[in-house]
Amino acid sequence: TFISIFSVFIFGLFRMRKECRMLSNEKQPFKIYKEDIKEGWKMAIPCMIQQGVMYISSAVIQPSINTLNSSAIAAYSICVQLYDICTIFFYSASKGLTTVCTQCYGKGKVNLINKCFFISSIQGILLSAPIAIIMIVFPNTVASLFLQEGDLLTASYIARYITLCFPFIALATMTN
Repeated sequence: TFISIFSVFIFGLFRMRKECRMLSNEKQPFKIYKEDIKEGWKMAIPCMIQQGVMYISSAVIQPSINTLNSSAIAAYSICVQLYDICTIFFYSASKGLTTVCTQCYGKGKVNLINKCFFISSIQGILLSAPIAIIMIVFPNTVASLFLQEGDLLTASYIARYITLCFPFIALATMTN
């Protein structure tokens, strides 16, 4: 994994350098400025901390879950997938917003960024909220979709997780 990530990083740098040269109107060599790097880090560090906390907490939680019975392990795995289903639309909308914002900024239409932010937020909420609400209102039915009939213990774990944790999805998506 490390080798593939590092390889993509290196090839990506070369590709970006080539693209930046093609986009440049002047015949200046490609150069990275310290100010740009500082600005990039100001935006990247909070994101890195948020993602790091999520992954580290998973690494801390997973061993304790593994000590439980197989129903708890299965429920946890299913709940992670359910969380992804609930948030995929919101995260996709926010990634689209990132693209639109950079295009607006590049074209000098900065005044459109607030409008794009509002539209993207509404779009993400409108697509994610119904799924989350259905899961919160009908947790037992949702749990039964992923299990064989009669697996009541796993179903109860899933339903409990949905009932207790899914209302907090609103906070997770807002921080995105």
